[in-house]
Amino acid sequence: MGTTFYLSGVMQGSLKDNSRVSQEYRQILKDLILRSYPDAKILCPAELFPDAPTQDEVLAKSIVPQCAEIASSTDVLVAFLPEASMGTAVELWEAYKSSRINIVISPMRHNLMLKAVSDVIVPSIEEFGKFISDGNFTKLLAEKSRRET
Repeated sequence: MGTTFYLSGVMQGSLKDNSRVSQEYRQILKDLILRSYPDAKILCPAELFPDAPTQDEVLAKSIVPQCAEIASSTDVLVAFLPEASMGTAVELWEAYKSSRINIVISPMRHNLMLKAVSDVIVPSIEEFGKFISDGNFTKLLAEKSRRET
């Protein structure tokens, strides 16, 4: 089986109701990953928990820890953060604590949290695509594997 990816990223951001920001980026990221790694397994919280923003507090207390646990058990977390996201911060932290690879797509490259928990920060989806396709991700994966052995 191939590398397992977790697609983290902004769902509600700073919205003050139970709506969510556009999730179109998730399919774009999947396509970019699968183009270079066709045997990759991709887990996506928006698919695992499609109604998450509309859930009550009881279900939220179940969903958030489940997402954090899944994020910490995959090989690679890819986080799309055009803006801050509390859920993504939790997932990044849990993946970091579990020594997973964290790749962040964000213009917030000076953000202290992102610098602390990321292996790589790229400014855009286009740059992520280049990172994946030009072999840099393969090098990162091999380097991380060598450090663990």
